[in-house]
Amino acid sequence: MSTRAEERTKRLAGTKDAARALVEDLEHMRDVVDQQGESAAAIRRISVLLRRILFEDLGPVARPRIGRFTLTAPDNRSVYNHKFSPPALFVSGRVRVFGWYGSYDHWLVPNKRNVKLSAPDPAALNNTVSYNLGKFNSQHVLAIDRQWISRRAAILYVANKGSGAHSGDLETHEHDLIHHLRTRNRFLFDKPGKMTVQVNRSPQSSDNEEFEWSDKAIDPVLIEVLASAKFLVDSPDIQRLEEVIRNEQLSEPLPSDN
Repeated sequence: MSTRAEERTKRLAGTKDAARALVEDLEHMRDVVDQQGESAAAIRRISVLLRRILFEDLGPVARPRIGRFTLTAPDNRSVYNHKFSPPALFVSGRVRVFGWYGSYDHWLVPNKRNVKLSAPDPAALNNTVSYNLGKFNSQHVLAIDRQWISRRAAILYVANKGSGAHSGDLETHEHDLIHHLRTRNRFLFDKPGKMTVQVNRSPQSSDNEEFEWSDKAIDPVLIEVLASAKFLVDSPDIQRLEEVIRNEQLSEPLPSDN
């Protein structure tokens, strides 16, 4: 056996348990995505799975089984390349939440008033790009006060703060932005398929104000966690990886009765 084959065999054996957990976790994520945001608690819980999969397990599990791989991501280039980018508020979205499917952007135009920006092409909502793992994690999926927030920061914030795991003080500037974003804005879905952005405009104390509770409302950061799960499980290379892992498990010898 060549050195390369030996190394691959060793890596397969060393990630067998992680591969089995990956398949189980991806199936659970599909169930949560299908719930369309009805359980904020379920979204917070899968943020912990996303943290482990995207930042720890996926690369070591995937590479010895399928080699190089890419993940499907929303195509936000029209927003990134806009002359007034970053927006004042941006939520990449593209995941179904209470029947609504879309993205949201609000712009501030310097030194001008009543400037109407062209509406996004609805057909562009379905445009996607393929990114490697690092670029998928670093993709800008949120913005507040004309500052970008990455997918990685959003997942880590919810996993480390919202889920109760590894709780503590805010650690990065992006996490500070996320704190502002989620305490000042939320999406309300009081009519099927219709979304209203609610803004907390309380002066000076906006970060301490709480919105009135509603089971039809969700903060934008949770939408992005849900969208991250959706794009992960829908990625063709991830589905191919799942098939490889299942076939791998089927070929394992049955435990001996002795």
